[in-house]
Amino acid sequence: MLQYELTVEKREKGKKHNLTLIRKNGKIPCVAYGHKEENRLFSVDEVELNKMFHTIGREKSLINIKMGNDNFLAIIKEIFRSPRTNKILHIDFQIIHKTEKLKLNVPVVLKGASKGVKEGGIVEHLLREIEIKCLPANIPSHIEVDITELMIGDSVHVKDLKVEKFEIVENPEEVIVTILAPKAYVEEVPKPEEEAKEPEVIGKEKEEGEEEEGEEKDKEKKEKK
Repeated sequence: MLQYELTVEKREKGKKHNLTLIRKNGKIPCVAYGHKEENRLFSVDEVELNKMFHTIGREKSLINIKMGNDNFLAIIKEIFRSPRTNKILHIDFQIIHKTEKLKLNVPVVLKGASKGVKEGGIVEHLLREIEIKCLPANIPSHIEVDITELMIGDSVHVKDLKVEKFEIVENPEEVIVTILAPKAYVEEVPKPEEEAKEPEVIGKEKEEGEEEEGEEKDKEKKEKK
C-alpha cells in the first residue's frame, strides 16, 4: 500500500487559546496515540497536509511521521472539521507496529459499467467502507468491487468478496451495491366529477295532515281573542 512521509513539529500540551494560535499560524494541531504509548502532540503545516491529502486521496495509507529524532508509523484515525466552514481543526493519528494486526475501515471502489444500468437501472452504492483486520504491510488502499455483470435486481454482499492478505470483519450479509429498477412514471387520470346530489333532509318527516292541523289550531286561537 501507499506510504507517505510527513514531517511534523512537536508541540506542548496547552490551553484552547494556544491551539487557536497554532491555527492562525497556518498549522493544524494533531495527536498520535496507541499501543499504550505516551501520546505524541505535534502540529502539521497546512500546506504540507494538503499535499499529503492530494497524494493519498481518500485511500488508507501508512504515514511515516517524522518529529525531530522521533519517527513512527501511523494511520489517520479521525479528522475533526469546523461545522461552519468545514476547515480541518484537528487530526487524530493511530500509532501502529509492523508486526501487530489492526482493525480499520477501507473504502469501497466500484469498477465497470453495469449491464443493468445500460437497460435503465440505477446503481445504489450502500456500503462505502468495509472493516478489515490485517498487518500494516497488507493494508489495501481500497477494496474494488466489479459491477459489470450486475443486472437489474442483482446485488453484491460482503460475503461475495474474494480477498487475500487481510480478513473482513464486516457483517457478511451487508449489501455493498445493488442495481435498482427505474421508477415507473404513472400518469394520474383525473376522476370525473361526481353528479351533484340533493341535500339529504335529516329529521322526522311530517305525517300527512299534520301541517293542516296546525293551521286550524292557529285560526281557532285568533278567533277566541
